[in-house]
Amino acid sequence: MTVIRRNSARGLKNGNPCAVRIDPKRRWEGRIPISRNLDGEVEEFEDPRFGLRAAVVLILDYAEKGSADTIAKLIRLWVYPGSPAAIPLAAKVARLSGFGADERLDFHRHDHLRRILDAMIHAECRRQPFPDDLLNEALAKAGVRPSTTTTVA
Repeated sequence: MTVIRRNSARGLKNGNPCAVRIDPKRRWEGRIPISRNLDGEVEEFEDPRFGLRAAVVLILDYAEKGSADTIAKLIRLWVYPGSPAAIPLAAKVARLSGFGADERLDFHRHDHLRRILDAMIHAECRRQPFPDDLLNEALAKAGVRPSTTTTVA
């Protein structure tokens, strides 16, 4: 179990480690009702596992609509429109993930999305405290599983 301290980053306190913005049209599993949301800008979740799953689903939505195939494009959609934070955030996520900001990625691939998710959490929360099994669970619940290819000897 991950211990969240009172002075932790906002994304850790509100169960939303990737800062998924409030969208009244979305009915996220585990979401704190907007009427009880104390943040006012980003969603709050009962547990980080719900916030992580929401982030994965949103990333996949952007990819499936053809809006995001690079970290730079993803981050431009992720932050508030016109935000000056988009370029430095994209650079940070790229650096932390090991991908180039403008490198074409397949967000449906576990090995791509897992690294992006990890980097986005670290960029938002200043650390990435979640165990691998929790991140892999969030990916699996959104339909992204590790490759199961085998080699025949």
